[in-house]
Amino acid sequence: MIDRAATMAEDKAVPTGIRYDALRILGTDTFKRSGPILVKYLAKGIDSELQLGSVHALTDIEDNVVPETIICNFPSLSCKADATRGLLRTQARVNALLDAVEGERISASSLSSESITELQRNESNETRSRAKSLFGADNTAASPK
Repeated sequence: MIDRAATMAEDKAVPTGIRYDALRILGTDTFKRSGPILVKYLAKGIDSELQLGSVHALTDIEDNVVPETIICNFPSLSCKADATRGLLRTQARVNALLDAVEGERISASSLSSESITELQRNESNETRSRAKSLFGADNTAASPK
């Protein structure tokens, strides 16, 4: 099934909606095997539906390389909110997101107020403190302090 999904995702003759579904299926695979296909769909100018399928699939894959992959491609994503939600799934991904904002690899202004609030209410005291330092304690700031 994974091989068939990979073939369909890459076939431009297949309708976009079906290619989206095929990309989503690749999220059940390993990054080593399906990651290279998914990463191709993160590039600037890729159809937004296909990019969304790739982001969702990547965030379903449990691999330490996923957060960095999303962060490196974040500027070209048309689905930044979905990518951010994927980075909020685990504490390790949250830390990678905060590191990226602190390092100005991801603009704080590209995060939704809901995402900022979630960071500020994280279960980790350290994460809450970092988020409040970056975004302000009252979540009215859209850029790092």
